[in-house]
Amino acid sequence: MKFRKYLSAKKFISEDEGAVAELIGALLLTAVIAVVIGMLALVVFSGTSAVETPALRVSIVDGGGYIDLIHQGGDTLKRETTQILVDGVDMTDDFKTPEGNAWSTFSVGDILESSIPSTEGTVIQVISTDSRNPTVIESITTQPGIPAPVANFTFTPVSGYAPLEVSFEDLSTGDPTSWFWDFGDNTSSTSKNPTHTYNNSSTYPVTLTACNEGGCSSITINVTVFGFSDFVTNESVFVYGTKLYFMGDTVVGNGSTIIITGDLLSDELNKNANISVSNIYINGSVDLSRGSIYLGSGSTP
Repeated sequence: MKFRKYLSAKKFISEDEGAVAELIGALLLTAVIAVVIGMLALVVFSGTSAVETPALRVSIVDGGGYIDLIHQGGDTLKRETTQILVDGVDMTDDFKTPEGNAWSTFSVGDILESSIPSTEGTVIQVISTDSRNPTVIESITTQPGIPAPVANFTFTPVSGYAPLEVSFEDLSTGDPTSWFWDFGDNTSSTSKNPTHTYNNSSTYPVTLTACNEGGCSSITINVTVFGFSDFVTNESVFVYGTKLYFMGDTVVGNGSTIIITGDLLSDELNKNANISVSNIYINGSVDLSRGSIYLGSGSTP
């Protein structure tokens, strides 16, 4: 009986040890898998991240028989990560700014000029090298058989006082398919007939670049926006000061303007004083509640 109990106990211990061994083996296998996954993740995430390919829309400008390029949309390109190939040959250094300098960036509205003759079928490729594999981001084939448009435009009003809203109308010939407007105040538009508001007085050179498959052409016309000092001079403003007192005399000036740089108060207006001007500009408070004050109408100053 004792011998049988011993064998039974020994058999029970052996089965328990087998289960423990299986558990340890499973844990070791899980650990090995985790280590492998970790190593793969380390390799993947420690590598160089992919560089996003820049977007670009570029056209050939009429450069008097030479290949000139205009940036019409997309990202700004950097010289050190960009190549320009002409029929497969790197001609990047042959392209210059309109001032004849080496270019460092190529942004919307910029033009790169070259002395490379434009012949039918010439292929221009713009390549981004800012990635593991150089990528062609734009490819153009010259088509001298299609004439470039002739840019032209008009606008209304031709001048005025700030803030001035100006409506531009494209008058380009040659069937342009795209337009780029530089309003001269660091703003732009790609609409065919845009409207733009100028908030400050100045003379703004507005440039329209009109393009089609045959190329692009540009024209620049100035827009003149007048300011406050121009208004005083041009509109016959004859009263200017910090206060305005009516002393019983009559001031007549139809079509003229009075500008008050302070307040206009009824206490400062003498009864029965008469002033006949068309406009009164007041840069301050207006209180006409005391006494009988009459400011006329739109037809009778």
